[in-house]
Parts: sequence; structure tokens; C-alpha cells
Amino acid sequence: MPTKPKQAPPRNCAACGTPLERKRIGARLEDFGVFTRRKYCDQACMARGMIREQVTRSAHAERAQRHRKDACERCGTTVGLQINHRDRDWGNDDPANLETVCGSCHMKGHWQEPGRLFTVVARTCSLCGQPHKGYGYCAYHYQRFKRAGYPANFGG
Repeated sequence: MPTKPKQAPPRNCAACGTPLERKRIGARLEDFGVFTRRKYCDQACMARGMIREQVTRSAHAERAQRHRKDACERCGTTVGLQINHRDRDWGNDDPANLETVCGSCHMKGHWQEPGRLFTVVARTCSLCGQPHKGYGYCAYHYQRFKRAGYPANFGG
């Protein structure tokens, strides 16, 4: 005995607002699970619905790459070139705001600016204050850490 088609609550197309109905595929109705997940009435509405009003960061990066020069403006190298936004606003793609720099100059510039986002890692042994080798310990405490394990097992 054929089953009665399931009724879904009325829904509208996300792009044009027309009521959504289950499509007919030959003599059959569209699968109910597929219908409940569908947001648009056709491909044209789906294409309109996918257009974003705000431009994404990757689109801004692509626009900025068009203004990249052949050499770093600070040191003159031609390897590993990147685009730096002088005002630190990645949405400002004005050519006057863009600067072509190599990776090294780019990082140096960000490290030198006040209020930088990067933090300086402590480079001293957490037990004695000497310069550290690994895991935050000096050469002496690092060797003891490798042999004994947790630093509480050995004293200064």
C-alpha cells in the first residue's frame, strides 16, 4: 500500500521568498530529508544567496597582491615577498597603504611597533636563572631533567 507523502511546515526560499515545494522527479516526489535541508527554490536563487555583502579577508589579500612590487622596499631582496599594510588594517587596500616587504623585514617591523601582539618568551632557567637550553632549564638542569624526569626530583 503506498504511503501518504509527509507534510513539512511551510518554508520560503532564502533568496527570493517564494514558498518551497517538494520537487517531482519523474513520478516520485523529492526525498523528504533532502527537501527539509533545501534552502533555495532553484540554482539561480542559490547563486544569489551565496553572494556575500562584506568582502572576506582572503579577497582583500588577493587585491593587495596585485600591488606587490618586484623587490622589498626596505632591504631590496627579491625572495619571499609579502604585502604589509602600513596602518595595520587589512581591509584598507589603498596602494598608498600597501608596502612590499620580505618576510624578515615584515616580522621585524611588527616586532618593533609599540603594543605588539607577540610576547617575549623567558630565556632563563626556571630553577637557577641561567640561560636556558630546553624545556626552560639551563644546560645543567636540562641534563638532570632528562635523567631524573620531573624537576621536583632534584634540587638546585
